[in-house]
Amino acid sequence: TEAGMFGSVDEEGDIAGRPIAREMCGGFLGFEEFSSMSDASKKDHSLDMKNQLLTSLDNGRVQKAMRNGWVRYTTRYTIWAGTQPARFELDSGLDRRFFIIDIEMTPEKERLYKRAQHLQANMSVGERTELANLNMEIKDWIRNRTHEAIANPPTGIIFDDDIMEWIDRPDVRSFEADLFRRVCIGYAMMQPEYKGGQPIIISLDPTLETILNQSLAMRRTVMDADLELIRAAFW
Repeated sequence: TEAGMFGSVDEEGDIAGRPIAREMCGGFLGFEEFSSMSDASKKDHSLDMKNQLLTSLDNGRVQKAMRNGWVRYTTRYTIWAGTQPARFELDSGLDRRFFIIDIEMTPEKERLYKRAQHLQANMSVGERTELANLNMEIKDWIRNRTHEAIANPPTGIIFDDDIMEWIDRPDVRSFEADLFRRVCIGYAMMQPEYKGGQPIIISLDPTLETILNQSLAMRRTVMDADLELIRAAFW
């Protein structure tokens, strides 16, 4: 519900319980099926869910006027969510807050996926332990980099002209520009070497260009699907 996600107030005007958006500050909130949240936002008890989601994902602010007081706090969290094509629904500007990963299954991908499942089922204890250790090393690296950036943050962000040239292409829409700049920032922050206390200069190297191109292609495939269906039917 909206109250469980963003909070409500008790009779004394204090925030009741532990709203998820505040509890997950600095972390990740995962939805196996995002349509469950979309469906909840249509119920009478959660009609403001979508607006609060839009604002909190954009600038981190949660602010609601209730009968007994205010729900007011600042948070920062990232949502990871999955959904099926038939249940996909990102309206009211929600698509501007999300990156889209489109997984289209083909007969060849199905075959490879089943083969991977078979190999995974037959993994030895040693192989599973090695992968578990590698997973922990990745988590530790990301946690340490996050701590580094908080303790010694950059003084600014400078995008090279080649980033602007990529964003200026006609198939990138104006409201998507900030999304792709965020991809560039994330890519720069995940580089092997980090130097805080100075501006981060972001250039378009081949790896970043590939990431941006793939992200844009998947976004166009999903977000323009209805338009392509109309074009295919009438033109």
